[in-house]
Amino acid sequence: MRIKRKEHPDLELKQIVEELREDPLHKFNIAFALMSIIPMLGFMYILVGHLFSFKILEGNVGLIIFVVILVSLLGFLVGHALIKSLLRRVINYMMKLQQNDKQKSIFVANVSHEIKNPLATLRLSITNILDGLVGAITDYQGEILKRCKDLCDRLIRFATDTLDISKIEAGKVELKRSQFEVNKLVDTEMNVCEPAFKKKHLELMTNRPFPRINIWADHDKLSQVIFNLIDNAIKYTPEKGKVLVNLIDEDRYARVEVCDTGEGIPPDKIDKIFDKFERVTSQQGGTGLGLAITKDFIELHRGRIWVESKLNEGSKFIVILPKDLRGTRRF
Repeated sequence: MRIKRKEHPDLELKQIVEELREDPLHKFNIAFALMSIIPMLGFMYILVGHLFSFKILEGNVGLIIFVVILVSLLGFLVGHALIKSLLRRVINYMMKLQQNDKQKSIFVANVSHEIKNPLATLRLSITNILDGLVGAITDYQGEILKRCKDLCDRLIRFATDTLDISKIEAGKVELKRSQFEVNKLVDTEMNVCEPAFKKKHLELMTNRPFPRINIWADHDKLSQVIFNLIDNAIKYTPEKGKVLVNLIDEDRYARVEVCDTGEGIPPDKIDKIFDKFERVTSQQGGTGLGLAITKDFIELHRGRIWVESKLNEGSKFIVILPKDLRGTRRF
C-alpha cells in the first residue's frame, strides 16, 4: 500500500522566504496584478473614451461583454494558479539542489580531513628517514623517498584545497580578523616561494610603499591568497622569466598586483580562470582550485580580483582589499 506524503506548503514557503530573504510568491502576485491593469485600462478606454456611455452593457452586446469579462477573469485566475504552482515547484527544486550541494560539500570536507591527517603522518615519517633519524640510507633509496615525499605533498595540497572549497560551499568559513602589515605578509610569502624562483632562475621584483600598509583582516586566509597568486605566476612563467609584485596604498584600500612574463591567458579562458578545476594549459599540474579559493577568500573580505592578460606577454592579477572590513560595503 502506497502512502502519500503529506505536504505542508505554508512550511515550505516559510523555508523559501528564510533561504531567499524575500517572498518570491508575494512579488509574483504583485507583478501579476500589475499585468492585469493593462487589459482593464484598455477596456475602460473603449468604454469611456469612445462611447461615453454605459449603455453598451445593455442588450446582446452587454451580454457578450459580460461573457468576455467572465472568461478573461477565469483565465486570469487559472493562469495565476498554474504559474504560481510552477514557480513554487521550481523554487522548491532549487532549494533541494542547494541542500544536496551542501550535504555533498560536508561529505567531501570530512573525507578530505580524514585523508589529510594520515598523509601528514606519512610525510613526517618519510622526512625522518631522509634526515637519517632511523639510520643511513643509500642515494637510490633517498631518491625514491624524495619522490614519495613529493607525492605526499601533492596529495596534501589537493586535500587542503578540496577541504577549503567544501567549507566555502557549505558556508562554514569564518574570518578571524586582526590587524597586521600587508608588507610583512607579502615578504613572508615571497620568502616561502624563493626556492621555486631559484629553481626556474626567475627574476623577482617588488614595489612596496612606505609607510607600511596596515589592514584589518584574516591573516591566514590572505597569506594563502598571496601565496596562490605568486605560486601561480611561478607556475606559468618560463625559465629566466620575471615576476613582479606591486603593493599600492589606495586610501581606504590596499591594492596588490602580481605580474608575470608567462604565455598569457587565452581570451576564451579569461572569464573562466577563477572557476573550479580550470587551468590555462593542460600541461601544468595542480588541482585547479587555487584561483577559485583565492577569489572566494577575497570576496569574503569584501574585496575584488580580476586579471589582465595578453598572449605571449604575460598576465597581471589585481586584488583590491578594504583596509578595514567594518563599515565597508561589498564591491
